[in-house]
Amino acid sequence: AAAEGAAEEEAPPVAFEDFKKAREEKSKAEKEARERAEEEARAAARHARMLQNQASEVVDGEEELEGLVRGYKKRADGSTTSYFDREVDASTRAMLDRLKAPKRIDAPPADAAAGGGGGGAGSAWNRTGVTWEDKDVSKWASAELQQRVGGAAASLAADERLARALLG
Repeated sequence: AAAEGAAEEEAPPVAFEDFKKAREEKSKAEKEARERAEEEARAAARHARMLQNQASEVVDGEEELEGLVRGYKKRADGSTTSYFDREVDASTRAMLDRLKAPKRIDAPPADAAAGGGGGGAGSAWNRTGVTWEDKDVSKWASAELQQRVGGAAASLAADERLARALLG
Protein backbone atom coordinates (compact mmCIF):
# COMPACT_ATOMS: atom_id res chain seq x y z
CA ALA A 1 0.00 0.00 0.00
CA ALA A 2 2.94 2.29 0.68
CA ALA A 3 4.21 1.77 -2.89
CA GLU A 4 0.85 2.78 -4.34
CA GLY A 5 0.76 5.92 -2.22
CA ALA A 6 4.28 6.81 -3.36
CA ALA A 7 3.31 6.29 -7.04
CA GLU A 8 0.32 8.58 -6.67
CA GLU A 9 2.45 11.24 -5.03
CA GLU A 10 5.07 11.07 -7.76
CA ALA A 11 2.55 11.43 -10.66
CA PRO A 12 2.54 14.97 -11.98
CA PRO A 13 -0.59 16.98 -11.37
CA VAL A 14 -3.16 16.95 -14.22
CA ALA A 15 -4.91 20.11 -15.42
CA PHE A 16 -8.72 20.06 -15.26
CA GLU A 17 -9.05 20.51 -19.04
CA ASP A 18 -6.79 17.49 -19.65
CA PHE A 19 -8.72 15.44 -17.10
CA LYS A 20 -12.05 16.45 -18.70
CA LYS A 21 -10.75 15.64 -22.20
CA ALA A 22 -9.47 12.20 -21.09
CA ARG A 23 -12.80 11.43 -19.39
CA GLU A 24 -14.78 12.44 -22.54
CA GLU A 25 -12.54 10.31 -24.77
CA LYS A 26 -12.98 7.32 -22.46
CA SER A 27 -16.79 7.70 -22.37
CA LYS A 28 -16.88 8.17 -26.16
CA ALA A 29 -14.83 4.98 -26.68
CA GLU A 30 -17.12 3.06 -24.31
CA LYS A 31 -20.22 4.36 -26.12
CA GLU A 32 -18.82 3.38 -29.54
CA ALA A 33 -17.95 -0.10 -28.26
CA ARG A 34 -21.48 -0.48 -26.82
CA GLU A 35 -23.08 0.66 -30.12
CA ARG A 36 -20.86 -1.70 -32.11
CA ALA A 37 -21.88 -4.62 -29.89
CA GLU A 38 -25.59 -3.72 -30.25
CA GLU A 39 -25.28 -3.48 -34.05
CA GLU A 40 -23.52 -6.85 -34.19
CA ALA A 41 -26.30 -8.38 -32.08
CA ARG A 42 -28.96 -6.91 -34.41
CA ALA A 43 -27.08 -8.20 -37.46
CA ALA A 44 -26.83 -11.68 -35.93
CA ALA A 45 -30.57 -11.69 -35.15
CA ARG A 46 -31.36 -10.49 -38.68
CA HIS A 47 -29.16 -13.24 -40.13
CA ALA A 48 -30.85 -15.87 -37.95
CA ARG A 49 -34.32 -14.69 -39.11
CA MET A 50 -33.17 -14.82 -42.74
CA LEU A 51 -31.90 -18.39 -42.33
CA GLN A 52 -35.15 -19.38 -40.64
CA ASN A 53 -37.21 -17.86 -43.48
CA GLN A 54 -35.11 -19.66 -46.09
CA ALA A 55 -35.61 -22.95 -44.31
CA SER A 56 -39.42 -22.63 -44.17
CA GLU A 57 -41.54 -25.06 -46.16
CA VAL A 58 -43.30 -24.35 -49.43
CA VAL A 59 -47.06 -24.28 -48.87
CA ASP A 60 -49.24 -25.76 -51.60
CA GLY A 61 -52.75 -26.23 -50.29
CA GLU A 62 -55.26 -23.55 -49.36
CA GLU A 63 -55.76 -25.20 -45.97
CA GLU A 64 -52.08 -24.69 -45.16
CA LEU A 65 -52.32 -21.01 -46.17
CA GLU A 66 -55.26 -20.38 -43.84
CA GLY A 67 -53.33 -18.65 -41.06
CA LEU A 68 -50.47 -17.28 -43.18
CA VAL A 69 -52.14 -15.31 -45.96
CA ARG A 70 -55.02 -12.92 -45.51
CA GLY A 71 -57.12 -11.00 -48.01
CA TYR A 72 -57.11 -13.63 -50.79
CA LYS A 73 -59.70 -16.15 -51.90
CA LYS A 74 -60.16 -18.77 -54.59
CA ARG A 75 -62.56 -18.03 -57.42
CA ALA A 76 -64.88 -20.59 -58.98
CA ASP A 77 -62.41 -21.00 -61.86
CA GLY A 78 -59.59 -21.79 -59.40
CA SER A 79 -57.68 -18.51 -59.68
CA THR A 80 -56.68 -16.64 -56.52
CA THR A 81 -57.77 -13.05 -56.06
CA SER A 82 -58.21 -10.46 -53.35
CA TYR A 83 -61.46 -10.18 -51.43
CA PHE A 84 -61.95 -6.77 -52.98
CA ASP A 85 -62.52 -8.36 -56.39
CA ARG A 86 -66.21 -8.72 -57.26
CA GLU A 87 -67.52 -11.88 -58.88
CA VAL A 88 -70.38 -11.13 -61.26
CA ASP A 89 -72.96 -13.66 -62.41
CA ALA A 90 -73.85 -14.02 -66.11
CA SER A 91 -77.05 -11.93 -66.05
CA THR A 92 -75.35 -9.04 -64.24
CA ARG A 93 -72.39 -9.22 -66.62
CA ALA A 94 -74.77 -9.04 -69.61
CA MET A 95 -76.52 -5.99 -68.11
CA LEU A 96 -73.18 -4.26 -67.46
CA ASP A 97 -72.02 -4.98 -71.00
CA ARG A 98 -75.27 -3.53 -72.35
CA LEU A 99 -74.79 -0.37 -70.28
CA LYS A 100 -71.16 -0.01 -71.38
CA ALA A 101 -72.05 -0.13 -75.08
CA PRO A 102 -71.59 3.23 -76.82
CA LYS A 103 -74.74 5.20 -77.59
CA ARG A 104 -75.21 7.84 -80.27
CA ILE A 105 -75.95 11.32 -78.99
CA ASP A 106 -78.12 13.13 -81.49
CA ALA A 107 -78.10 16.91 -81.70
CA PRO A 108 -81.24 18.46 -80.21
CA PRO A 109 -83.67 20.28 -82.50
CA ALA A 110 -82.73 23.88 -83.31
CA ASP A 111 -85.51 25.40 -81.17
CA ALA A 112 -84.44 23.36 -78.12
CA ALA A 113 -80.80 24.38 -78.61
CA ALA A 114 -81.78 28.04 -78.80
CA GLY A 115 -83.40 27.84 -75.39
CA GLY A 116 -86.97 27.31 -76.52
CA GLY A 117 -87.50 23.92 -74.88
CA GLY A 118 -87.30 22.74 -71.29
CA GLY A 119 -86.98 26.12 -69.65
CA GLY A 120 -84.07 27.20 -71.85
CA ALA A 121 -81.63 27.60 -68.97
CA GLY A 122 -78.72 25.74 -70.56
CA SER A 123 -77.57 22.95 -72.83
CA ALA A 124 -78.81 19.37 -72.73
CA TRP A 125 -76.32 18.43 -70.01
CA ASN A 126 -76.97 21.63 -68.05
CA ARG A 127 -80.77 21.82 -67.99
CA THR A 128 -80.92 23.67 -64.67
CA GLY A 129 -78.49 26.33 -65.85
CA VAL A 130 -76.43 26.33 -62.66
CA THR A 131 -73.15 25.66 -64.49
CA TRP A 132 -71.56 28.51 -66.47
CA GLU A 133 -71.57 28.02 -70.21
CA ASP A 134 -70.10 30.32 -72.84
CA LYS A 135 -72.87 31.65 -75.05
CA ASP A 136 -72.78 33.91 -78.08
CA VAL A 137 -74.43 37.15 -76.91
CA SER A 138 -72.94 39.41 -79.62
CA LYS A 139 -76.31 40.37 -81.15
CA TRP A 140 -77.82 41.17 -77.76
CA ALA A 141 -74.74 43.17 -76.68
CA SER A 142 -74.70 45.23 -79.91
CA ALA A 143 -78.39 46.04 -79.60
CA GLU A 144 -78.02 46.95 -75.92
CA LEU A 145 -75.03 49.24 -76.60
CA GLN A 146 -76.81 50.95 -79.49
CA GLN A 147 -79.82 51.56 -77.26
CA ARG A 148 -77.85 52.94 -74.30
CA VAL A 149 -74.94 54.75 -75.99
CA GLY A 150 -76.34 55.45 -79.43
CA GLY A 151 -77.28 59.08 -78.71
CA ALA A 152 -74.13 60.01 -76.76
CA ALA A 153 -71.97 62.82 -78.11
CA ALA A 154 -68.75 64.46 -76.96
CA SER A 155 -67.35 67.92 -77.52
CA LEU A 156 -64.18 67.70 -79.55
CA ALA A 157 -62.84 70.96 -78.27
CA ALA A 158 -62.95 69.82 -74.62
CA ASP A 159 -61.32 66.50 -75.46
CA GLU A 160 -58.59 68.20 -77.49
CA ARG A 161 -57.72 70.61 -74.64
CA LEU A 162 -57.58 67.71 -72.17
CA ALA A 163 -55.32 65.64 -74.44
CA ARG A 164 -52.89 68.57 -74.92
CA ALA A 165 -52.81 69.17 -71.18
CA LEU A 166 -52.03 65.53 -70.48
CA LEU A 167 -49.40 65.22 -73.20
CA GLY A 168 -47.86 68.56 -72.20
